[in-house]
Amino acid sequence: MKEFNLIRSLITEPRLNISLDEMLLRLVGKHTIKRSIRFYKNVDSVIVGRFQREELEVNTDYCKEKQIPVVKRFTGGGTVFHDLGNLNVTVVFPDDELISPYLLENMHLLSKSILIALNSFGIEGTIGSHQEILVSGKKISGCAAAKKYGGFLYHATLLMHSNLRRLNKSISAKEINLSDKKYVHSNRAEVINLYSIKKIPEEDLEMAIFESLEKML
Repeated sequence: MKEFNLIRSLITEPRLNISLDEMLLRLVGKHTIKRSIRFYKNVDSVIVGRFQREELEVNTDYCKEKQIPVVKRFTGGGTVFHDLGNLNVTVVFPDDELISPYLLENMHLLSKSILIALNSFGIEGTIGSHQEILVSGKKISGCAAAKKYGGFLYHATLLMHSNLRRLNKSISAKEINLSDKKYVHSNRAEVINLYSIKKIPEEDLEMAIFESLEKML
């Protein structure tokens, strides 16, 4: 088991948090700081994957009306909605410490670690085909990853008590034509909040996730 920095960030600005994730990846990749696990939240925002087209994934009219910023991140994967009811988990370590040479296998192991932490509170679930965490067949956590700058970064969402109505209104899949197939399209799924199953103190959950990830890595 390798030791990790535990970072609890109070910053809630989505563009800054995405930039901080990338900066953390650069610093860990250069061995400037040691491997890290960061917890943070964003105010209402829509975060779009690097290889996606905003117009195909986002209800832009609704987001403009509600002043919900749309931010593109540096990792792949699908579009997600963030608010203060959603906990974000970022894991960063040097790429020479990867458990597997395959990106998806590493993502699977990290998602499994978060699921093991949920298991410790009596919440059962499964890992889906996109390394998302499902509880009762509904998505409670999605993830994305990047291997660059000499490091590996995995970040995941965890729906605690998110505004699911606003989530569903902000993200809307558009009809795809042939010219759109070059973009990555989100895997749409019914979602569920953790608090609708069991209310767990956030600090307790963060520590359980941190310890489970440390053991896995």
